[in-house]
Amino acid sequence: MKLVPILALCAISALGITSTAQARPAAPVTSPAPTPLSATATFKATNIAIGVGYSWGHGVLSYKGRTYPFTVKGLSALGIGASTIDGTAEVYKLKSLADFEGVYGAAGVGATVGPIGAGTGGLTNRKGVELRLNTQSEGLELTLAISGVTIEFDK
Repeated sequence: MKLVPILALCAISALGITSTAQARPAAPVTSPAPTPLSATATFKATNIAIGVGYSWGHGVLSYKGRTYPFTVKGLSALGIGASTIDGTAEVYKLKSLADFEGVYGAAGVGATVGPIGAGTGGLTNRKGVELRLNTQSEGLELTLAISGVTIEFDK
């Protein structure tokens, strides 16, 4: 069969490439400098979903020694159930207070079953601001989808 010599040649070639690659000294691995924390936030929200979900809540941003109350509203797809959420967020890449407001997006899977659920996640807005979330939730809910939230400062 002609296939066996071709497979053997491929295997020998692959071994040669592998041994050549291993013979070279490895370049030093450097990790990027960690992004400094810009601000922190706390929030409380309620989620209700039957196919499409809706979330609403309030929070407080702590930025440069001052606090700023805000409102959260959001939508998600492919969810069912209801829950309440208490959370904190580490805020990164916040260059100015005005950059905090806007639409944040995320994709993922989430579940709350029973009295307490916990989770982590991340959201990013168009201005590059990143929110790293830590949440505690209560209720019964399952979400499998893309979601987005809008954050606006209280007037």
